[in-house]
Amino acid sequence: MNEDLIYHIVPLRKWRTLFKNGRYLSKSLSLETGEPVEIPCCESGNVAALLNRKFSGRKDLLLIVIDSTRIQSPLEIGEGAEGEPASMVIRGSLNGDAILDKIRLQPDEENRFQIEFEIDL
Repeated sequence: MNEDLIYHIVPLRKWRTLFKNGRYLSKSLSLETGEPVEIPCCESGNVAALLNRKFSGRKDLLLIVIDSTRIQSPLEIGEGAEGEPASMVIRGSLNGDAILDKIRLQPDEENRFQIEFEIDL
């Protein structure tokens, strides 16, 4: 598994609206500058739990695969609450060359997401 990969979950419509000129802009904007504030991300081991906790049953989602070594904006990693994974946010916009793939996600018949990542040996 590539430890440099992180993931962002976004509704397809939001992606189409906010990916412009080779950059993905967060919906949250700073009141002072109008610049994007943060893009929440997670590691592969947290994707399924996050999907099922926050997006259960949604059928319009993309999983954005990001190479963290290519991100031009600051990536901040904080401690998660007790029993929760660490928080990860990109502070600012995401440059398009850091995006390796966009995967359309579909829940199963019970409206849950089953995500498996292949491990490179």
